[in-house]
Parts: sequence; structure tokens; C-alpha cells
Amino acid sequence: MMDQRVNRRRSLDHAERYVRNLLAAFGEDRALDVTADRIEVYRDQRLADGLAPASVNRELAALRHMFKLAVRKGKLPASRTWRPSTSPETSARASSNRRSSKRFARSSRGTYKTRPASRS
Repeated sequence: MMDQRVNRRRSLDHAERYVRNLLAAFGEDRALDVTADRIEVYRDQRLADGLAPASVNRELAALRHMFKLAVRKGKLPASRTWRPSTSPETSARASSNRRSSKRFARSSRGTYKTRPASRS
């Protein structure tokens, strides 16, 4: 959390919520006791609770960031860095952009003239 405050992150309230959720799941366990298996169980449980995959991924990103900070400060061995498997996300913006680009491609067929290749 201090990292968020020092860097003046606008998402501080989100980060605090992620930490509260992670603390509820992992309590006061030592970082070395938070294994990949436990994290996968946590991820599956959060998804089963009805949380959106993107929200679960943000919580896991917060956890990953905590581990990275601990390694950087020498509190954890570098071998403890891990890359949790995340859930696939559906971006409303991405699907909207795909639809828009397909519409544009259909509507603009034949309107562009190509230049002949220059002969050098």
C-alpha cells in the first residue's frame, strides 16, 4: 500500500480492496506458505463466488506485486516469484473495436484506389 501512496496511484482504493480480500483468504500466513496451489484454489473460489474474471485477475496482480516488492526489498528469495495463471477476460472495448473495424471494412470496399508499384 505504501508503494501505491508513494507513487500517488489513483487506484489506491482498488488496491486497498484487493488487499482486504487477499488478507481474508490468506490471513497472516507467511509469504512462503502462500503456494501456487493455494493461489489456484483462491482463484477458483473467487470465480465460483461470481466475481468477474477481470476482477480476480486484478487481485492476483496485486498479490504478484506484493511478492515482487518483497523480493526487491530482500524479504523473500527471488525463487519465490511466480506467475499465476489468470482467467481469460472479455474486453467490451476490444469486441466493440472488432465490430467497428469489420463494419468499416465492409462499408469501404472498393472506395480506395491503389497506386501502381513504382518501378525503380
